[in-house]
Formats: sequence, structure tokens, C-alpha cells
Amino acid sequence: MPILAICRGAQALNVVCGGTLHQHVPGHRQTDPATEATQEIEIAARSRLARILGARSVSVNSFHHQAIDRVGRGLRVVARAADGTIEGVEGAGFVVGVQWHAETLAQHVRLFEALVAAASRGELRAAA
Repeated sequence: MPILAICRGAQALNVVCGGTLHQHVPGHRQTDPATEATQEIEIAARSRLARILGARSVSVNSFHHQAIDRVGRGLRVVARAADGTIEGVEGAGFVVGVQWHAETLAQHVRLFEALVAAASRGELRAAA
């Protein structure tokens, strides 16, 4: 089954794969969505995430206080913030994890379209 893991979902995906989390990332958590901070992230050139979003650098929201630390088995880092925070991971098949809340960013609808397309094709996640 294709996986699109968002924020806590990306963190949970990483932990399930044996990875660890930073328990607190200073300066990334906002308490009021109206003042939500954004930041530019860099995306690896040959990644599924770059192909989906059609860009190597995108603006994302920063509304979290935990983030991936040690990456779990079968995942690779494909996006980072300027401060080094891991913002995106990928695994075999359609396994994409993003740290930001893509569901609140209209310009990131392509992530959801890609998930639906992968599910429609019956694209399966490779067995771990």
C-alpha cells in the first residue's frame, strides 16, 4: 500500500523502521496557526519528492516540536531545512514522509495526487 506520512506520521514511520526522534526542535513550533512560521527546504535532485513537487526548493510550514533524528531502516533523507532538520524521507515503492503539514498548503496538493495515482496503479510498498 502506498504511504504518505505527514508530520507525526513521518515521525511514526521513522520509529517503526527503527529510527529515533529529536524530542524537541527549538523554534519550529508555533501555538497560533495564524502566525505559522514558514521556511525554505532543499530537496534531493533524484528523489520522488522533487519529482512530485516539481522543485528542489519549496516553502513549507514549521509547526512541530519533534523531528527525525536517526533515520530508520529502509528510509533515506531527501529534504532538509537550513538548520539541518530532516523534512522529508522516502522508502522503497511509494513511501514518502514529510515533516510539514502539506494538507494546509494548497501548492502541495501534488503530494496527494501522487498518492492517489500510486494507489490507483496498485503500486505496492516493498516488503521490509
